[in-house]
Amino acid sequence: MNKIITFILFGFVLVGCSGQEGTISSQEGVICFEPIEPYEPESGAELLEEFNSQLPFNVKPKNFICKYKSDSDTLVAWIITNTIEQKDIIKEKLKQSSTLKVLQVESLSPEMKALFKNQWRQSQTVSPPDK
Repeated sequence: MNKIITFILFGFVLVGCSGQEGTISSQEGVICFEPIEPYEPESGAELLEEFNSQLPFNVKPKNFICKYKSDSDTLVAWIITNTIEQKDIIKEKLKQSSTLKVLQVESLSPEMKALFKNQWRQSQTVSPPDK
């Protein structure tokens, strides 16, 4: 009897571990977006602030990365969504936005999750070169 109870408790522990940071939920996604002219953010932090101002919830800096794209002379950003509902809300809000537009929506891969973990801090200070 004790072995059965131990086995059941061990099963609950394993189920609880499935939500730990580092694992990827099937609901997590990545949305890529960029500013629409004439809006020209001066940093990744400013772009994230503008993005969050348009949502009923906030995306944390650790779920945001940003790069300067010289071919388009603009900042491009990616954010992680935690749920399908968040993804749908973001897509709808950005369709209505006059300052930001969606470029791509995809599932979160382990490689992309690692990229966010390694680059989110630098993304806050990314900026276009002085003109």
